[in-house]
Amino acid sequence: MNRRRKIQVLEPEIFNFEEIDFSRQLSGQELDFIKAQMSCYHFPGRSIIYKEGQRIKGVYLIFKGIVKMTINGSKGKEHTIRFSKNGDLLGYRPLLCDELYCSTAETITETELCFIPRQALDHLFKNNHNLSYYLLRVACNELKEANNFLFDISRKKLSERVAAALVVLYQRFSVDENNKLNIDLPRVELARFVGTPPESLIKSLNTLERNNFIKLDGKQIKINRIQDMVDFAKMSTA
Repeated sequence: MNRRRKIQVLEPEIFNFEEIDFSRQLSGQELDFIKAQMSCYHFPGRSIIYKEGQRIKGVYLIFKGIVKMTINGSKGKEHTIRFSKNGDLLGYRPLLCDELYCSTAETITETELCFIPRQALDHLFKNNHNLSYYLLRVACNELKEANNFLFDISRKKLSERVAAALVVLYQRFSVDENNKLNIDLPRVELARFVGTPPESLIKSLNTLERNNFIKLDGKQIKINRIQDMVDFAKMSTA
């Protein structure tokens, strides 16, 4: 699973499950059942959690860190389709459909997560309809978000695509008290998300900064005028 450094095993007791939406769909007894079945890990940055095309064995619940989801396009080119954060589930859509993993999950930062085996989830699905409905609703929302973004950027100029990508990150991760995005992506990762070389991305970021839509501070990006950037990117926040 790990490309470079060693994965550390963690105990489920160190995590606060009350802060996770997934856990709120479970009764106390069901949560205890899941904790007894799961395995928890600390992944270094740049670690592969699972690969596209592998047979699914369960899902991963993120408690800390940023994970990117990628797919292989034509000629083996990697495309980043989503960034996941704490509280997100990885791998549940192919599990619901009984398919292979449809993307590769790789950590951007140091990440702490728990693996829930398929057998444990199957048991819950049979007895907890609220959980099934919750996962179906989350899957539909994520699919809608991804489809809208990918369809939208295919018709935009590069600077508009970069603005649209920043709006998506704003919606997913929000900003801190200084209006800086709560995700520090290396420029190469942001470029892969947009689908452009890093050099072209940097030029577009500078264009957005000259228009005072954003303010660049190292890797960090401050969002100055989100609605103006939405209008510039010709997209909807709905």
